[in-house]
Amino acid sequence: MPLETIILISFLFSSLSGVVFHFAHKKFPKNLLVHIFCPVNESVWEHTKLTFSPMFFAGLFQLFAINNFYPNHYLSILVSIVAGIVLVPVLYYPIRAIIKKEVVWVSIGLFYVVIIYAYFIEYSMLKNNTSIPGYNLETLSFWLTISLIFSYTILTFFPPKWGIFKDSIKKKYGDFK
Repeated sequence: MPLETIILISFLFSSLSGVVFHFAHKKFPKNLLVHIFCPVNESVWEHTKLTFSPMFFAGLFQLFAINNFYPNHYLSILVSIVAGIVLVPVLYYPIRAIIKKEVVWVSIGLFYVVIIYAYFIEYSMLKNNTSIPGYNLETLSFWLTISLIFSYTILTFFPPKWGIFKDSIKKKYGDFK
């Protein structure tokens, strides 16, 4: 399967999953996996899960579809996911400061800009076989990607009292009784 097709399928999956994942916590409020992979509140941090989770699951598909054609596939998946996670607050806070309120369509547009950019990074890295010469980063990239799951788990259940973790509607951290 051509790389362009794999990236397009991944983008479409991430787009649809991001929408579904946004509402999953309300539908399944006691499901541990939903807590880990879907936003539990309206904080910016929890909304980074809308980038992380769909791209992580799409990355699993890509590992089978890409097979061994690209020796930097774990690195490319990790870098694209991290770029998406970082880009959410980097774009959200300046936009919010300019428009002074939450505009749903702007937030939805931001989600699509982030995943388009993240998949562009991944595509470029795979196509150009981007890596650090002399280093095999695939094993490290695999474990760093797995560590993101553990990080999201810990920070979901024990969010620090920092602004990025604060629910903008309920004005609290986390969403557990």
